[in-house]
Amino acid sequence: MKFIVKRASLKEAVDWVSRSGKAPGTLVHVTVGSDRVTLEGSDSEYWLKTDVHVESVLEQGEFYTPIGQFASMLGGLGDALVELSMDEASSHIIGTCGRATFSLGVALEPDQWRDTPELSPVATVDREQAIWALRSAANVMASPSDRGKERFQGVRVTVKGGEISFSSTNGYRVILTAIGAQADADFTTFIRPATALDALGVISAKEATFVTSEEGLFGVADGTTSSLGLPLAAVPPPWEKILTPGRSLAEGMALDLDELQSGINLAQLTREMHFRVEPTGDEAYVSSQPVNGVPASQSSGRMAIPMMGDAIPPFTAAYESLKPILSAVRTDTIIMRRPAGAGPQQTTPVYVYEDDTAEGGTRMEAVFMPIKDGSAGR
Repeated sequence: MKFIVKRASLKEAVDWVSRSGKAPGTLVHVTVGSDRVTLEGSDSEYWLKTDVHVESVLEQGEFYTPIGQFASMLGGLGDALVELSMDEASSHIIGTCGRATFSLGVALEPDQWRDTPELSPVATVDREQAIWALRSAANVMASPSDRGKERFQGVRVTVKGGEISFSSTNGYRVILTAIGAQADADFTTFIRPATALDALGVISAKEATFVTSEEGLFGVADGTTSSLGLPLAAVPPPWEKILTPGRSLAEGMALDLDELQSGINLAQLTREMHFRVEPTGDEAYVSSQPVNGVPASQSSGRMAIPMMGDAIPPFTAAYESLKPILSAVRTDTIIMRRPAGAGPQQTTPVYVYEDDTAEGGTRMEAVFMPIKDGSAGR
């Protein structure tokens, strides 16, 4: 086995694959083909694979070596061509770079090595839009009552009708975000958002491609040379506990996002206080609402904000329920709706939509459960 490659290209590939594991002795599998070198790494969380275009391949072959040792050696070299070859007598990889010479220990093939599966593209998306959409959906776990639940959270990924959507719920509210996607078939799975955001963050290309395998694994690729596998969510979120976006709804009311936020701020909200929205005529009143019937310990306010469309029944909610939803909105106006034929009861879900003028083909839908006056809420 012998090949010549640019040191910068090889180091970038080794750094990428080193994300597969920080434990001492974590291995990288290097396969030397006719015109490129493939590096693969794997642990219980990730599997990673990347290709490196080489200057020349003098002899094909493969080897396993500790990824940490490989990365350290390359880090101390100058920017020149690196030549790597197998020394059969010593079972070491001998490398040269300019005047520097080094060696890498070769490990035996692990008994339980997990080769990277064959990957098929599911959808190609704008990477920045995908980060926004996934982060906004995952933000459903943002309230204090959700602390400790994040490790169980799963985000549902759905590819359908030329878009990819990300949705998640804590059982009391749902956030769904969607962006345009190049896709040939429908697809659905559950993933862990933290690892998916990490994968999208290290891809440098403008576009990212979500990929899957016959075994059901899911991953992210940069569309050219690299891919990063993601663990699926161990426990899908409790979808049966709450109505999800998309059902038949009344027309609802449209509110300016800044005006709504100003009304909430004026209400002097604290964790001990909720807010109430009372639509009437062409205005909606936003005011503070004490919890458990206890008067507020500090000043509160009431503000009338402009409203367009049809009024919906008034509702009371905890700010923590609406905060992650408002943070996901990218337009100036949001639309609040109730299910068609809904009565005035305050526990009927409230559906929130971005105005249809969202830029770049993105959209956001959400639903949260109002609370009964005087209760603690979620």
